[in-house]
Amino acid sequence: MKSKKRVYAKLNLTLDILGVENSFHALKSLVCSVSVFDTVTVRPRNDKKITVKVRGANIPCDQTNNAYKTCLKFMEKFNVNGADIFIKSKISVGGGLGSSSADIAGTLLALKDAYKIDSDLNEMAKSLGSDVNYMLNGGYAVMQGRGEKVLPEKIEKKLYFILAFASGGCSAGKVYAEFDKVGKITEPCSDTALACLKNGNVSGLIKAMKNDLYVPAKNLVPEIEKNIKVLGDICGNAFMTGSGSVTFSVFETAKERNACYKKLKSKLSVLKAESVF
Repeated sequence: MKSKKRVYAKLNLTLDILGVENSFHALKSLVCSVSVFDTVTVRPRNDKKITVKVRGANIPCDQTNNAYKTCLKFMEKFNVNGADIFIKSKISVGGGLGSSSADIAGTLLALKDAYKIDSDLNEMAKSLGSDVNYMLNGGYAVMQGRGEKVLPEKIEKKLYFILAFASGGCSAGKVYAEFDKVGKITEPCSDTALACLKNGNVSGLIKAMKNDLYVPAKNLVPEIEKNIKVLGDICGNAFMTGSGSVTFSVFETAKERNACYKKLKSKLSVLKAESVF
């Protein structure tokens, strides 16, 4: 049976680097899903072959593709046949929005549905990527460790965003390496930001927000700093998600967001979005 799953992009509202654990950077991050998504469609096969097709992103469709590798592991674990996988990509690759993790999560969810597997996928997700466990479920959450420890938060406060895109993406590995050279561990903000969000205090949330990877990311991709300045001048706040290169502004109402969007759309490559939970 064919199965189609939608997986939403994530925004890091905060990103605290807490230190290094077992050669990995330990982080704490308040995240939310936003209304930009990839769609993964899976059609089971009668043999062990895997095929992958992607529309909307320039990524390989061979054995190096994340969906291919995910399907292979799923076949090994659950002793099922292969699949034809089609990904319609709308999440910017290399933007810090969780594009690769979304495709892994979508493939897992679609394969589970298509093959009628009654099994929890969270442990398998953790083994496939740091953000995958979060992307399986989405919503508001706090991610810790390398991102694999996820604490869901039942919050129904709607937030509105403008996302700004740089002309190129960021390599997370290079950004973390740059952090080790120039980055600073600052006072964590995620707990304060979470408390404000729970109380519906959007101005307090915005005041608390920061991303410890911003400086190393803008050192590698100077356009990030330019976009932050333009967003900040027009919207009153500007942040970076993940390890970049996507930047964003936060609004409490769609009306405020839309007014700023009209001013920005001739200056930057921008997209309107909102929280999904």
